[in-house]
Amino acid sequence: MVVHLMVGQQGVLAIGGTWESFVSVPTGRLRAGGLVRADGIAMVMGGGDPITSSMISGFELNGTVWSTLAVPSGLQNTQSPVGLAQLPSGSVYMVGTYCNSSGALPSSYIFTAAAQAWVSGPQLPTCTVGSYLVTLAPTVSYPEPRLMLAGGQSNIAPAGASNRTYILNTNTGEWDRVSDMNTGRAQGGFVALPDGR
Repeated sequence: MVVHLMVGQQGVLAIGGTWESFVSVPTGRLRAGGLVRADGIAMVMGGGDPITSSMISGFELNGTVWSTLAVPSGLQNTQSPVGLAQLPSGSVYMVGTYCNSSGALPSSYIFTAAAQAWVSGPQLPTCTVGSYLVTLAPTVSYPEPRLMLAGGQSNIAPAGASNRTYILNTNTGEWDRVSDMNTGRAQGGFVALPDGR
């Protein structure tokens, strides 16, 4: 069974192709990042209306209420529409943090499944917010876990979106710049297809 969970202020759940009203999120979210962790917790982070928020909300898919989850210690005063991606190990990477006083930040954070806690991750090659982050499927040439970071901008405003693309080798913590996109993009949707595209 495939379950889709869409959140704004009112949660909406799709089971078997039918959308139904669901448990409301604790606060309205705009430009939020979200995923379902390997432990079955639906995690929604960032977003907000009208001001973005660093709060992380969690929902157990077999539960009935949302809860507030731990936030990375360096993110307590940071507002962020974020990019989130999960490795096969269950670790969750977060990029795209933003601070009102300084704009986009090069920070990244990792939620480790074993410790159930956030730690600082590899610094991004550029300050960015509203970027896309996806997990790439392993290949014969690249069997190690990798993440792709694409687009984004240096501020919340939609102008000046980047077309740059980077790949992170999660074993080494090194970012490598790869081919640019044909146009700058930010705050949209981005997925990795099963065939590696």
